[in-house]
Amino acid sequence: MLLHHDLRSLFLNDKYADLTVTCKGREVKVHRAVVCSQSSFFDKACTSGFKESYTGVIDLPEDYPDIFEKFLAFLYTGNYDDGAQALSSGASRAATISHEDVTMELFRLDSTVRDQAVLGYMEENHKELKSGQAVLGEDDSDESEPDSPSESPVSMAERTFAALEVMLTSIITKIRFYTMADKFDVNAARLLARERLCYHTKIFLLSVPSYSNITPAAVLSLSENRSRMMYAGFSTAVDELYGTTAPYDVIIQKLLCPWIGTAFEKEPWFRKPLIPVMRKHADLALAMILWIVEDEPAW
Repeated sequence: MLLHHDLRSLFLNDKYADLTVTCKGREVKVHRAVVCSQSSFFDKACTSGFKESYTGVIDLPEDYPDIFEKFLAFLYTGNYDDGAQALSSGASRAATISHEDVTMELFRLDSTVRDQAVLGYMEENHKELKSGQAVLGEDDSDESEPDSPSESPVSMAERTFAALEVMLTSIITKIRFYTMADKFDVNAARLLARERLCYHTKIFLLSVPSYSNITPAAVLSLSENRSRMMYAGFSTAVDELYGTTAPYDVIIQKLLCPWIGTAFEKEPWFRKPLIPVMRKHADLALAMILWIVEDEPAW
């Protein structure tokens, strides 16, 4: 943790920078000792005789600049802000455990230890989205004010959906961060993104209002429309997950299956947008079938 604390001051700081990374028009100065020591992608680019090794410039034309900045934040600080989980003052657990432990959690995870290894840490350090409050992160000082006794049901519903929209955006951010961490071969970053993605997927799907629990009737129409939008947005996120993660990387896909499968089974509003995604991605459809039959994700 001391190392990340020392490197924090160099994040997005040109001082001592000796490598330039361009990403869709955005230019960032970085330090080879930081990025190359943690990423085999950047190490090879700078040492394998490619043009980047003598120009000192690496171009990333296909990546998201905002996600790349978050990725750099992880390399320099051991943590990153994904919209639902703010960047804290300390490095994340994934950034401080050994490489061997990171590898074990990434590639040797099974259903027996799924909740303990992936969700357990998050359950201990995060607040669930309740009564329209978004996941705030690890800082207890950021807790929202209690609901006003005079707050109308419509106002409460609006606040709930505003929080859900923030969480949905953060889920997409996690998927893109995970994909980038895989591309650049930084397993600790992958592990952190996967932990957060599993946790926030669970909370998101548990928190979207359904027909069976929407009261009073005054907010039914509002909630139905917004809930359908939330499920459609999440289905798009699932499509991106299955479309961008590597074929060999089945664990992250199947870790989400219990939450996706439960919502698909119980929520008719979720089925319509997810069915086209299942038709598009056979692995998702197969995992769903096996989960229903075995009551377990397909490992």
